[in-house]
Amino acid sequence: MSTSEDVQITEPSAAFLFSAETGDLQALKRWLDAGVLPDTYEDSGWTALHTAASQGNQVMVTMLLEAGANPNAACQDGWTPVCEAAKRQQVEVLEQLLERGGRPDLPEPWSAFQAALRAKARAEVFRCLIARLDRAVTGPRGESLLRLSIAAGHPDAVQVLLEAGEQGPMQHAGDFELLTLAGSQTKSAIFIAVLKHFQSRLAQEQLSRLLKLQCDKGVCDSEAIYLLLAAGADPLWNHAGGSCAVQSACAQGNAGLLRQLTHKRPSEIPPDAYVWLSQGARAAVEQEEARFSKSQWAQGPRALHEWDADPREVLKHYLECLDLLQTKIPLPASTDLLLLSIAADNFSLFQQLLATGADPDTKQSWDRRPLIEAIGYPWGSPYLYRLLVAGADVNRTSPRGDTPLLTAISVNRRSHREETGLIPRLLESGAHPDLASLDEGVTPLMLAIKRNHLDAAQWLLEAGANPFLADHSGSMAYHHTRISSKKFRRLLEQQHQKVFLKMKMSSDSEQEIE
Repeated sequence: MSTSEDVQITEPSAAFLFSAETGDLQALKRWLDAGVLPDTYEDSGWTALHTAASQGNQVMVTMLLEAGANPNAACQDGWTPVCEAAKRQQVEVLEQLLERGGRPDLPEPWSAFQAALRAKARAEVFRCLIARLDRAVTGPRGESLLRLSIAAGHPDAVQVLLEAGEQGPMQHAGDFELLTLAGSQTKSAIFIAVLKHFQSRLAQEQLSRLLKLQCDKGVCDSEAIYLLLAAGADPLWNHAGGSCAVQSACAQGNAGLLRQLTHKRPSEIPPDAYVWLSQGARAAVEQEEARFSKSQWAQGPRALHEWDADPREVLKHYLECLDLLQTKIPLPASTDLLLLSIAADNFSLFQQLLATGADPDTKQSWDRRPLIEAIGYPWGSPYLYRLLVAGADVNRTSPRGDTPLLTAISVNRRSHREETGLIPRLLESGAHPDLASLDEGVTPLMLAIKRNHLDAAQWLLEAGANPFLADHSGSMAYHHTRISSKKFRRLLEQQHQKVFLKMKMSSDSEQEIE
């Protein structure tokens, strides 16, 4: 280590400060004996005692204090040696400074405490400070030290304050924000500590609100949930308004949380629990579809549809919740759950729902049709055939304007094309070959030509598809053959000679086909 003698500094105050920085006690004493003031400071206001406190050099601190150094001298940033010792977690030096006149409430009442919070100091630092702070000390915005510690996410500081008897804003009637603030922290230890301290003063509604807030976090601590339930929190509080802890567990597909919440009150679970679960499952499917689409487009533009995403993994948790609910309340005849069973590829649940009377054509919250979903997913064939046997309407349009036949042509999976015929099966079951989409008026034949699906076009024409229908833009099927294979033109020529002649005509001489 360099000493002040190695570096030639002729100005006494600079040499004195350099001696402190390098820890050269002998040189420091010589400069003090030579008359250099112990509170000599740099341009920033930093003194030798700041340096000694920062380094945790107890011998240097003793030397400077005995020479009359001020433990409360603040630098330009407002830090005192006491603040610096707290920030650097130099507990022995901090105690030394406080015993020799240092004040933790200078230059501002919260200065040293906030310095320790920012540094994530150990509990010993806070015990040392709190023992000498006025209990009425508040933070920069008038908040209590307890609130300040909770907001900083520092469990050690919170625990020390509570052990010292800190009551904080809960002394004031109706101030519930402190516990909600603690509950919002990622570190559950903070919430648990504050809850244990205040739970005897909380009403059941407050406990129930806290329980709901904890469940809303998604990742919640089982100990915190246990404490709230033991204190009297109601997991079904406000369920009539659609906002209770059980709803949160169902919507997240959190079987462990749902089990903990319903363990003692299984008979009181409302049938709405299945609705909450299906709504959460729907949101999970849509999020997975969005995630998949984003990841695929990041590799370059491409044609995608929602069934390219595989939601089976994200739905496993919802199936666990569903199994748990079935042990407590009867399974309803729900179309939404029917959709969930298809997306999750759970055929036994699917059959169970059909047996209970689930209607595959009833619109519920998913805004999707079971028949269309079965067509879309690669694993959907057994579901499709079972739905057809159950009498699902093959001409029922989805809220988005699609039909089962249009979906089958749009998806055009190889597995479907190699089977005995998904599209022929739909046509045999009564699918109308000309039922167009609601948004653009595209017919199945137009879509088959656009998607270059020759077999589909052949099946549609054989089923009586009309090639002379126009979409909303006025285009007919033959217009689309101009950008597709010549095979489609030959196919139309074989089926409708009039169309072929029309294609031969120039655009200037085209006439309406009657």
